[in-house]
Parts: sequence; C-alpha cells; structure tokens
Amino acid sequence: MEPYLRDADKVHMNNRRIDQIHELLRGKLTFNESVAQTAAEAMKKENLQPKIQLNAIYMQRPNLENWSKGPMSPRRPLMERLWQVFQRNIRPTLIVVVDGKEFHCHNLVLRAISHFFRSLEVTEMIDLPSPMVTGRAFISIYRWAIEPCAVMESGHFMDVHRAAQFLRCDQLAAYMWQIVDRECQKYPEKCVSLYQKARSRSIAIEKTLFERLGPCFLPIAASIEFLQMRVEKVSRLLCLDTIAVNTEMEVGYRHIVYSNQ
Repeated sequence: MEPYLRDADKVHMNNRRIDQIHELLRGKLTFNESVAQTAAEAMKKENLQPKIQLNAIYMQRPNLENWSKGPMSPRRPLMERLWQVFQRNIRPTLIVVVDGKEFHCHNLVLRAISHFFRSLEVTEMIDLPSPMVTGRAFISIYRWAIEPCAVMESGHFMDVHRAAQFLRCDQLAAYMWQIVDRECQKYPEKCVSLYQKARSRSIAIEKTLFERLGPCFLPIAASIEFLQMRVEKVSRLLCLDTIAVNTEMEVGYRHIVYSNQ
C-alpha cells in the first residue's frame, strides 16, 4: 500500500499546481502587465530615477554642431540650367505668330534682346506684322540669342536686318554691320550685292550702304544701274572720299557718261 499512497500524493500535488495556474490565468493582469507592474514597484522601492539630461548625452559626441562639412550633393550653376532650358525650349512662355505660323518661345529671351518686346505688357501670344518680320528672319533672331549665328545669304541677311530694326534689337543690328564692314573690306563686291538686295526689298539702308560703295566705284559706274540712279545719289557717290580710282579723270568721265544718257 505504501507505494500506491506515494503515487496518489504525487497526483494530488500535480492537481494543486494545475489549479494554481488556472487561478493565475483567470486574473485581471496578463503576464506582461504583471512583469511591468513588478518592475515599476521595484523602481519605486529602490528610487531608480534618471540622473543625466539628454543634451549631456549627445554633446559628448564630437563635431555634432558642425554642419558645414557634412556631405552635400553637387549643384549645377543656375545660369547653366537656365541656358539649357532656353536651348531645349523647355516649357516656353510665349507664342509669337508670324506669317500665320506659331513659334513657341521664351519671353525672357526676347525681352533680353529686343526693346520692342520689353515695351509690351506680359501676355501669352503676340502677332507680328509679316511685311516687317518674316518667319525665317524671326527664327534667325531668336536662334542668335541662344546659339552661334549661322551663315546667311545676302537676301536673308537683309530680311534679318529689317526685322532687327523693327524689333529694336540694337545689339544684333550693330553686330550685323560689323559683319558687313569686315566682309566688304575683304570682298568689296559683296557690298554691291547687298546694295542690290536692299533696293529689291525696298529696305531703307541705302544711305548707310552708300558709304561702303567707294572701293567698288568703277564696277558700279560701268553698270546699267549707275545710269538708273537719281541725280542726288550719283552726286553723293561721286563725292565719297573712299572711291577707288586711278585718277580724277575717271570720276569726270563717269559724270559725262551719266549726263549724256
């Protein structure tokens, strides 16, 4: 009987433990809450309070306040970015209508080179008169503002100059006359060709061109166009200080030829 009683005692003890566990599970506090409550009570008993401030913790780290040497991403210059916006024509701000065609441009570029556009109120669309500004001339002026100017034939050169005068692009007009002076010094016949183009387009720059016709006096005086000139123009041509002749007799002879027509 003794071994049997011992086994019964063991069973009875196990049952008591199981009952205790069930009592704990039916309680109001969970296991985690019980542990947290126990830890809080222990801190109160032992008076475990923080003894150091947050600033003191971080100020112990070196170079915490130095932001100037921190890693910064490289930044492109603003003018370079703006230049690419103009060249790639990203998000144009103005529509210019020439010859019935719409050209999407940047108003800032046109205002930078043209007194005409600076005098206008800010708007989204502008219609330019076709007789004074052609579509091709407007494109050349706009491209000149954002990229190197291309080579132009003499007829187109005059159209661009007329458009530059109308739009009051003073810098471009002065630059074009520098080209005329440079080219006419090398090739005087180019000035004659330019003069002919100006006459055919009724562009009022003959007075300025006349001052550059002196080196080509003999070819001009031997042409039919010389005989078709008005008297005041012939007189102005003969009075130029830059006419290229061998003797004064050549000037007098041309005057006689013109008078006897």
